[in-house]
Amino acid sequence: MPPLLKDKIEGKLIPQLPNKLFFNDNSKNTLLMGMLDECIILPDGIYAPLDYKTRRSFPDNAHPAYQLQMDMYTLLLEKNNYKTKGLAYLFYFVPGYGKLHEGIPFGVKLMEVKTSIDRALDIVNRAVELLMGPIPVASENCEYCSWVKRLEESDK
Repeated sequence: MPPLLKDKIEGKLIPQLPNKLFFNDNSKNTLLMGMLDECIILPDGIYAPLDYKTRRSFPDNAHPAYQLQMDMYTLLLEKNNYKTKGLAYLFYFVPGYGKLHEGIPFGVKLMEVKTSIDRALDIVNRAVELLMGPIPVASENCEYCSWVKRLEESDK
C-alpha cells in the first residue's frame, strides 16, 4: 500500500490493474469502458475502486459526478469478474501553502463512497434510450443548440 494510504485503509492495491475494463451489452449494442486509477483488494477479497482527486479544499460529500464515476467503476469491476460490495474510495489531495522551490505540501483525505450497480445500469439504460431515440427539436433555451448554431453560422 502506498505510504499515504497505509494507515487509512486495510487491504492492498491490485497487483496488476487492467488498463481498461469493458462491459459489452450485445442486447443493446452498448459498450461501456473505464480506466480506474487504482483498485483495492480488501481483507475479505472484495475489490473496491480507488480514484485520486485534487481539489482546493476537502469536500464533505462526494460530488454527484464522482458518485456516478464510482458506480460505473463498480459495475465494470463486477462485469469483469471482480467481486465487489457496493464500496469505493475517493482519495483527495489538497495543496497547502509553501514555497515552490521547497515543494508544495498536500493534505490528504480518504472518503468512502457507497456505490450501486443498479443505479449505474439504470443510467446506462437511460443513456442508450436517449441515444437511440429521435433527435430532439432545437430549443432557443438550449446552450448546446445555440453553440451549434453559432458554429454553423461561422462556417458560412
